[in-house]
Amino acid sequence: MSGAARTILSTRPLSPAAISKARAAGWEVEEQSFIRTEPVQDAALQAEIRDWAHQPLLAIFTSMNAVQAVADMLGVLQPAWRVACLGHTTRLLVNTLLPNATIVASGNHAAELAHNLAEKAEGDKLVFFCSQIRRDTLPEYLAAQGLPLTERVVYKTTETPMALHRSYDAILFFSPSAVRSFFRLNQLPPETVLFATGETTAAELRAYSQNQVVVADGPGKDTLIETLLSWYASGIA
Repeated sequence: MSGAARTILSTRPLSPAAISKARAAGWEVEEQSFIRTEPVQDAALQAEIRDWAHQPLLAIFTSMNAVQAVADMLGVLQPAWRVACLGHTTRLLVNTLLPNATIVASGNHAAELAHNLAEKAEGDKLVFFCSQIRRDTLPEYLAAQGLPLTERVVYKTTETPMALHRSYDAILFFSPSAVRSFFRLNQLPPETVLFATGETTAAELRAYSQNQVVVADGPGKDTLIETLLSWYASGIA
C-alpha cells in the first residue's frame, strides 16, 4: 500500500499507550467502532440481581460490558460470588468492580472457559450475564455436562456498519459481532492482514474473508497491538 507509514484500523478504541507504541513503530492508527453496546434498563432485572447479591452464585462473564452492567445494577452491594470470566481485561474489571468476588475459572476463548468452569461448578447456581447476541459454545457445553444454566441479558449489542473509503495494511477485530458488522458494507484487498483477539473472533473472520488471520498471543487490546508489531517485526509480512 502507498505511503511511508503502514496503516492500522482498530474496530474498537485502543488505549493511549497502545496507540503511542504503534505510532512509535511507524504505524498510522485509526479507530472506528462497528458495534454499539448499552446496558439493559429494567427494574425487575435489577431487583433480581440485587437479590442474588446475598446468595451463593457462580457468575459467568465473557465481556467487560456485562461486568460493568451488573456492577451498576448492584450499586453499593458487593456480593461474594464465585466468578468465571473470559480474557484478561474482563478479569481485571471483575477484580476492580466486584472486589469481594473470587475468580475460580477463566479462559482465553469460550470453549476453554466452559471446560474450566465446569470443573469448578460444585453444585453452584450458574448465571451467565451476557448480551442478546452471544455464541452457543458455552451454554451448549454446560448443557452437555448436565449443568443447568440461567442466562440474563444485561446489555444489548447493536451493529453499526460503516463503509470504508480507503485500504489498510492491518485491521484489528475484538468480537464476532464487529466482524459481522464490518463485512456488511466492506470488502478487503487480499493484502490486508486481519488480527483477532481470540479464536472465536478469528473463526468469524475466516467465515467472511480469505485474508490472512493472525490470532493474538493472549487476551486484551494491548496484547493485540503487541502481536501485530511482533508479527511484522519478524519479517513474516
